[in-house]
Amino acid sequence: MVGDRPILILATGQRCGSTLLQRALSTHPGVFIWGEHAGQLEPMLVAADAFAAWSNNQAARANEEFEAAGTSGFMANLAPPESVVREQIREMIRGLFRRRPDGAPLPESFRWGFKEVRYGAEFVRRFLGCFPATRIVCLTRDPVAVLRSLNWWERTSGGVWGRERTANTLRSWRDINSSFLNATDLAEAVLHARYEDLTGAREATLSRICAFLDVDPAKLERAVLDVVVHAPAPWGRQRRRLAPLAAVADAYRDLLDDPELRQIAARLGYSLEVNGEHAQVSQ
Repeated sequence: MVGDRPILILATGQRCGSTLLQRALSTHPGVFIWGEHAGQLEPMLVAADAFAAWSNNQAARANEEFEAAGTSGFMANLAPPESVVREQIREMIRGLFRRRPDGAPLPESFRWGFKEVRYGAEFVRRFLGCFPATRIVCLTRDPVAVLRSLNWWERTSGGVWGRERTANTLRSWRDINSSFLNATDLAEAVLHARYEDLTGAREATLSRICAFLDVDPAKLERAVLDVVVHAPAPWGRQRRRLAPLAAVADAYRDLLDDPELRQIAARLGYSLEVNGEHAQVSQ
């Protein structure tokens, strides 16, 4: 267990390809990647940091007094030391993710992990504090293409996915990308990839990702990448009629005119100026 080497697939918001890569990597006979958990691991790690800070301050003084005076001393702030806090957090994460959906533990040799669309650089730093050998693939995508996919959700979800959720997703795209672009300290642990490369230059991109993760690409089942799944059954494989990119760019111009978003998009090689294009039918 000391040699845990988790694999995290992070994305800069919804519709950036994290599910596609999760499915592909999980076809490897020695890899299992869990799905999202609504970002709830981050507050747990934040709480662990707060607990550790307490252990190193008020609790440390109380622990010293207890060693000297036992129950005759002031025990109000007595708490486990940081080393215990950290190890129990690691055990909790292993207990959650080093197993199959049926609850059975994964073999010790398995690479385990999860994918999430809500985490940025600060989460990665905290997670690396628990598992230093973790390798992270962070996927991003042309923000206009992201909006086109979200626009389909807006039009077909019956009000479940509205404009404000789309706006929040684009803000998340901006903020997560910004956090990683400024995180030079994470260069060895994080590989950045684009959805367009995963789908348009599949073999080269998979080879690059697998080399970074130390996973044999020959053991992946390529056929899963040809099966488009957008949502749970029975809707996940229906054909979608996506709006033209230019129409999407016009409809969401108020969101795309964010100066910081434009700057980050340019750094990633994306242009937010879109010419006319016919509607696209997608599986």
